[in-house]
Amino acid sequence: MKANDIIPIQNELKFMLRMVLVVVCSIGLSLLLLVLLLKVQLGANSDRSYQQVAAIYENLNLYVFMALMAQFVFSTILLYFITLLYSHKIAGPVYRLKLLLTQYLNGKNLEEVSFRESDYIHGIAERFTHFFQVRKQRQTLLNDLQNHQKSLATAKKDEASQIKNKMRQCLEKLQKLHQPAEDKPELEGGTA
Repeated sequence: MKANDIIPIQNELKFMLRMVLVVVCSIGLSLLLLVLLLKVQLGANSDRSYQQVAAIYENLNLYVFMALMAQFVFSTILLYFITLLYSHKIAGPVYRLKLLLTQYLNGKNLEEVSFRESDYIHGIAERFTHFFQVRKQRQTLLNDLQNHQKSLATAKKDEASQIKNKMRQCLEKLQKLHQPAEDKPELEGGTA
């Protein structure tokens, strides 16, 4: 899966193959129904006389219409359930992200985002997990800096240099969080 693929290509191919299968099955159903209707009219041991063929020809429009209606109903029902299934594989994770972001904005500390195994947009979950981890690291470092700053005000001269070194280390770690790295997920239009 490429970094910019939201839905993996194998899932797109599965969806397309299922749609083709629905079309082929519905056409097959239509043809089967048409053959069955014509076979009933001709009879099993028919000699296919002119009168029977003429009778079938008179009702041919009705038979074709019935076969096409059966195909339409079958295809519509099947396509409805397939698109419902696939839309939930995308809409479900989007809804979960909405809930997680609401929880995050309400002060809940989140560390990991995960979706159902059958869902499609796992790459987004990885990016949000990375975001929450970086955010937590940044907050921890900022808290450490604040604590060092408070202790620096009351520290003796020999302790002050150690505290300043710790503050420099915290600042260096903060800067590294903003630098792109190979193991960080690449985002479209910039870096993580």
